[in-house]
Order: sequence, then structure tokens, then C-alpha cells
Amino acid sequence: IMVTWEVVPAIDENGIIINYEVRFEPLEFTETLSTSSVNTSNLAVVISSLQEYVQYNISVRAYTSVGPGPYSDPVTVRTFEDVPVTPPENVQAFVISSTEILVSW
Repeated sequence: IMVTWEVVPAIDENGIIINYEVRFEPLEFTETLSTSSVNTSNLAVVISSLQEYVQYNISVRAYTSVGPGPYSDPVTVRTFEDVPVTPPENVQAFVISSTEILVSW
């Protein structure tokens, strides 16, 4: 998922921004899913370590030499599904007409 954001307005800065933290929090918690974050000095980051078909809340905060600012309001996203790990079983095809078939599994 590519996350982008705007520069913090000057009126809201509490010093010179030196870094951004992007937090991604899964809405479905399991042993393998937990809240994580990445740091960057850019205004965009690609998060590639996410699991397939999971909803995440993503938020961003800026860091200055004084410390971190507040997190942005979260944006909820869902990652894409992965390809099946096994082929379908018990595949059946039924002729509907000369131009149609019904396939089920």
C-alpha cells in the first residue's frame, strides 16, 4: 500500500520536521498481526509487509527535534486478496446453451 500525505502547515509545526512515522494497525489481531510503523523523511512510503486481505488503520505523525507530534486521523484500508494456495477441487461444468456453460467447485 502506498501512503502519501501533505506537508504539515507551518502554523502547526512545532519546530523543523526531521522525520515522519507511518503507523499501520491491523483491525484483526492474531499471533502474526500486530501494530507496526515505518519511518521516513519523504512525504510517501510503500508498506509492503502487510498480510493479504486484512483491514488496517494507517496514520502518520511528524517528528521534530523536540519530539513527535500527534498522529493523524486514521484511514482504514484493506489489502488485496492473495492467489489461492491450492487449485479448486470437485470442478464441474454444465452445458447451459450452445454459448454458455456453468462451472462450479
